[in-house]
Amino acid sequence: MLCKASLLFSLLFAPAFAAPVDSNDSTIEGPVAQNRGGFVHVPIQKVKLDEEKFKKHITSLENIDPSDAKLVSAITDFDEKLDNERYYYTAQVEIGTPPQQISLLVDTGSSDTWVFTSSTQRKRGGSGSTSIFDSGRSSSFKDNGTEFSIQYGKGSCSGSWGTDTLNIGGAVVKHLSIGLASEVSQINTGLLGIGRPMAESTYVHGGDMYLNLPLKMQAEGLINSASYSLALNDLNSGSGTILFGGVDRDYFHGPLMELPITHPSHMGVTLNGMYASGVANYNLMKKPMVTILDSGTSLSYLDGDTLSAYRTAVNSNPSFNLGSKYYTDCNVSNSLMLDFGKGHIEVPSYNFLWPVEMFVNKITAAIVFPRNSCYIGLEKNSAHEDFLLFGDNILRSMYIVYDVTDERIGVAKAKSPSGQSDIEPIMAGKPFPFSSEFL
Repeated sequence: MLCKASLLFSLLFAPAFAAPVDSNDSTIEGPVAQNRGGFVHVPIQKVKLDEEKFKKHITSLENIDPSDAKLVSAITDFDEKLDNERYYYTAQVEIGTPPQQISLLVDTGSSDTWVFTSSTQRKRGGSGSTSIFDSGRSSSFKDNGTEFSIQYGKGSCSGSWGTDTLNIGGAVVKHLSIGLASEVSQINTGLLGIGRPMAESTYVHGGDMYLNLPLKMQAEGLINSASYSLALNDLNSGSGTILFGGVDRDYFHGPLMELPITHPSHMGVTLNGMYASGVANYNLMKKPMVTILDSGTSLSYLDGDTLSAYRTAVNSNPSFNLGSKYYTDCNVSNSLMLDFGKGHIEVPSYNFLWPVEMFVNKITAAIVFPRNSCYIGLEKNSAHEDFLLFGDNILRSMYIVYDVTDERIGVAKAKSPSGQSDIEPIMAGKPFPFSSEFL
């Protein structure tokens, strides 16, 4: 996600707001989906941090002595923004009548869809989205007159609820609850929240659950279950894909590991162990831990003990020039091995090692750091030591199936697709296609 911490970390401390009122009076107990055997394919694009902004920042540091405190302060301020803004994934949707094209961040870690408008006030670091929705131009938009407020770690947004038609991947969803942001802080794009209903801002604030996008797609018979598969593809790829209602065998090796959701509100499963390759039989984790799989966050966050054990395993060092972050040799070969109980998934180290030159100018890098140094994109989950959070830099090694209807998640080792899709629909109450239970 664009903020430093996981989505919705701070929601529990916000005042209550009313739930959006769907014009069809849809609730979680609403109409049952018709079995049409459908699925909806949605390409997603990887969006990088504004490179011009990054280059200007680097240029501004060129004339500062590497030992100067100003350098440390400047880098620390910038890398807080960079942590989760280096890249994120967006989907193109159409909202309203006539349709307006909007780009939204795809987020499995939150559950609300909201957009920027022409009147959105941007505060403290939010540069503003280039995708603006004008509700006044849509004949199908209905204002509910209810407010919303969401806190995303250091970012936040607030505004009012409405409903409108949304077209995603050719599937038309009518009367979807959409937030119109009137005020946004430190967030640069609207969100397509596709998480569980327990994480909807209305419910967290003490109100009702409502049919968010996956549930609404199921209710309208577009998909058989409120589920979707996510493939971010490899590090060099500029795109990924979401398949609502289906599983594509072309994107992963071996059978899917079907796991129960074990977090009370988010898309989390239990991770039994974590190992650094080359360090034989040494579990970095002291105990199994719930692990949230969050596409809206770029980095990954571990508890202090696990993170310390990994840093030791790869001979890393702290650097105050990176805001007390840790660096190691870029050629470190200690991949992460993740034990989900039913199988292991390997995450190559290059997915979470970033050259320090991305954070400091080349002169500073040459003076302060050993040659070929990389920042470790694994951080401490300071806000919540009781669970782990895997962001895009780990998730790209997996093919993940999220199932809201049956409260389960499927994981498998990702592979580069051949272009020969082999899609099976996800059916409520039945094993995932291509899972060990299915085969």
